[in-house]
Amino acid sequence: MMKILKLLMLSVIVLMVSCTSKKKYNQALIVEHPVEALKKDYQILKTSLLEAHPGIYWYIDSIVLAQKFDSVENLLNKPLTSLAFYRYVAPLITEIKCGHTRLVYPNKKYTLAEKQALKAKGVHPFNQFKIALDEDKVFIKSVRDSSSHPLKPKMQILSIDAYPVNTIIKKANQLFSSDGYNKTLQPYIIENNFGYYYQLNFKKSDSILLKIKQDTLIKDVNLGFKKIKSSSKKIDKKLVYLGKDADGKPILDLKIDTLTKVAILKVGSFSFEQANFSKFYRQSFKKLKEQKINNLILDLRGNSGGRLSACNKLFRYLYDQPAIFNQRVEVKERYISTRKYFQNSWFYNFPFPHLTIKKDSLGYYTPLRTHKYLEPKNNVYQQNLFVLINGLSYSATSLLAANLQGVKRGFFIGEETGGAYNKCTAGIIPYVNLPNTKVKLRLPLKVMKPNTSQSIVGRGVFPHHEVHSNLLDELEGKDKQLEKALQLIKSR
Repeated sequence: MMKILKLLMLSVIVLMVSCTSKKKYNQALIVEHPVEALKKDYQILKTSLLEAHPGIYWYIDSIVLAQKFDSVENLLNKPLTSLAFYRYVAPLITEIKCGHTRLVYPNKKYTLAEKQALKAKGVHPFNQFKIALDEDKVFIKSVRDSSSHPLKPKMQILSIDAYPVNTIIKKANQLFSSDGYNKTLQPYIIENNFGYYYQLNFKKSDSILLKIKQDTLIKDVNLGFKKIKSSSKKIDKKLVYLGKDADGKPILDLKIDTLTKVAILKVGSFSFEQANFSKFYRQSFKKLKEQKINNLILDLRGNSGGRLSACNKLFRYLYDQPAIFNQRVEVKERYISTRKYFQNSWFYNFPFPHLTIKKDSLGYYTPLRTHKYLEPKNNVYQQNLFVLINGLSYSATSLLAANLQGVKRGFFIGEETGGAYNKCTAGIIPYVNLPNTKVKLRLPLKVMKPNTSQSIVGRGVFPHHEVHSNLLDELEGKDKQLEKALQLIKSR
């Protein structure tokens, strides 16, 4: 009985400490921080970037960046909330032009009771619809629970809470960056995070007022929280390794047309829970060989990257010669003076510097298996290859696309990739927790380079056949990029 009582008391104490911690954390998000506290956070952020970011001066001159650092620091001359601090500093981070580096505004921490109350309210207005960008115009792409919803696909959004959409888009673009000078990534990021960036730049509320244009009619639509029935279907446990995207479709998929001998291999991500890339590749390429497929369409659209090993394995199923996937993985420093502020700081105090970082005459580096010549896989595909890419083909996916293009393997169709061709900073990406404002800096520590390069600096992998899609095509079920691949196959 005494043991049970002690456990009960311990549970109560832990709960009380947790609630106190959450309250203190949430309080830090709403109070105005003194100038000294703001300057301390800013110095931690600045030092972390200058010491550890290996690509900080790839796309901006050091003197210019120093001036921008000073300019923002001069703005921190009065007490500010965490959100105001974020709004000053986030645009500065984008000047580095590194898609893996950004400032992250922290979410409020909720108690269990608060989470349950929030869930009972239903779905937030911004989570009830998806948008599509057409230059500076915003359209409704899809709506959840559309039968009883006032919004319909193809409606144009003119403003939100009286803020014009072009202003919303412009402000959103100041909070994140692509790699180098690429412009194809931004629309996809905004489409996928429209409500998030709106609330960071303007206001967070339980309701939003949209000015909508439908044909020639302009009207106001007020959206609040709404209870929406879940349409998610249970996935077969045997197929869970294939994943499932937001629309319930498999992330990894192989479709074969046995009559035309054409196959479509969809790889929508190189990183998701319960993924088994080895199993999927092994099964897929065995089928391609058994069914004597002459033309393979590799669909990498929307694949924002993930595991380097998953990319390398796929490359070895597509290229029939021994090859190196990536060049030397460089690291700027072994010990970072601000590492105590890193999330999981224990890792950066012992395993990271001692076990993963080596040094030679060229500097610090991380040895990887993919830096050596590796043999192609069994059942390597040697027939015609067509690769579909778009602006959301990013990070490790861009490395794969660059390597394939570098060995002249495949015809590329679609848009320039959002990730850079020559190199990016990635590998290990810790969050630097700023102690006063609770804002976080996402900080990549390694240089990742494919085993190839192009002369155009700061741009992605360019397609051989540039084909863009639009909202109308999608709503009508048209896939112009896939159609172009099939057309090229037919004309061979």
